[in-house]
Amino acid sequence: MTHFAKPRIAVCWLVALVLLALGGCMAQDEELNRAYGQRRGLDARDSVNGTAVFAEMFERAGHRVVTKQKLTPSARDADAIVWVPNDFAPPSPEAIAWLEDWLQEEDGRVLIYVGRDFDAAIPYWEKALPKAKQRPAPVRQEMRLRAQFDKTAFGNQRTQNMSPRECAWYAYDPGHPRRQVTTLDGPWSQGIDATKAEIELYGKRSEGSFGYADRDVLLSSDGDVLVDRIEFEVAEYYYDRYDDEWYVDESAPVGSSEAILVTNGSFLLNEPLINHEHRKLAGKLINRCAGQDTVVFLESGPDGVPILDRDPPPEVPSSLAIFKVWPLNIILVHLAVVGVVFCFARWPIFGRPRKAKQRRLTDFGHHVAALGAMLEQTQDRGYVRAQLAAYRHADHGDAAAGNQGQEPRQLGRDELPGGGPPALRSE
Repeated sequence: MTHFAKPRIAVCWLVALVLLALGGCMAQDEELNRAYGQRRGLDARDSVNGTAVFAEMFERAGHRVVTKQKLTPSARDADAIVWVPNDFAPPSPEAIAWLEDWLQEEDGRVLIYVGRDFDAAIPYWEKALPKAKQRPAPVRQEMRLRAQFDKTAFGNQRTQNMSPRECAWYAYDPGHPRRQVTTLDGPWSQGIDATKAEIELYGKRSEGSFGYADRDVLLSSDGDVLVDRIEFEVAEYYYDRYDDEWYVDESAPVGSSEAILVTNGSFLLNEPLINHEHRKLAGKLINRCAGQDTVVFLESGPDGVPILDRDPPPEVPSSLAIFKVWPLNIILVHLAVVGVVFCFARWPIFGRPRKAKQRRLTDFGHHVAALGAMLEQTQDRGYVRAQLAAYRHADHGDAAAGNQGQEPRQLGRDELPGGGPPALRSE
């Protein structure tokens, strides 16, 4: 490696270290992940509002968990559906009709619907800020600013439509203050310590426009419904081709399925499930799905859940998808930049092009340079001087006449007249 290449490599490594340091700063400067109602994806796993922990609890209970973003024919094969929509509005009539038909198709099916009016970032900051007293003042100030930003963002989302909302399943009035649940009633309150739970409410939920005959409240608090269920009868039908009508086969056994409605995710999302009492309540929901094989986690946004008559073709996995996975994305970007810097430092030749000098085989100077390089490798000054003295003695032929037929030998410094030429004398 030439002397010029060494500084370039040093610069390359310096740039690499700077990039890695900047990457560490970027990782530390990440904002709190608030992606809502998602199980997988770029923002789901680490989000305080995700459903990855709840889905993992289903998997540990022996269920096969699948994620879908649409209601398609393949979704009808599910034994249970968990729907945590990122939508403050109630489900559309079309979605309710699809899900009720699905519930009435087979005995024992379970639908778990979780309302949107909650954001886990608010209680997260309320717990984190008091614990940051020992941190530097700029860090505490930054945390307070981010907490206020997340609180304002959630407030703007829910205040876009503060009018009462209603669907066939429930009615919801968002015009109530935020409040902490301190007491629990109903069958699911058994074994739950309300003083240790951290369930909170914003609005008030009641029965919807359609009066279901079989409706039970499973968990409530001072008149606020937290969890209730609607039972749907499952019957066998047959088609009478003479009347062109479908009839219930009363001779066949009648079963039932149920829809469990949860007011909000204050005890089911990732951050709230740290609380042990919340995990007990989540376990009660999982127990309702006992014996079911496939559980579908349905994800939808503010535009509702799409309903399709056929399943879309499977997406072909792309090698670029790895750039959406943290922290591999930032690592690969840094490696790419370092590779570009290395290529510029190692191989390109900048400046005006010039014709390279060609070596001439008849140039005796190459032999001298090669011999000098070989002698330099010995790192023995005395040996080099002896070799030079022997070469010069033989070249001048001082003893040629008296040494006919004898092999030339190397002379030591003491044998040379006057200790040898001045250039070979000791310093």
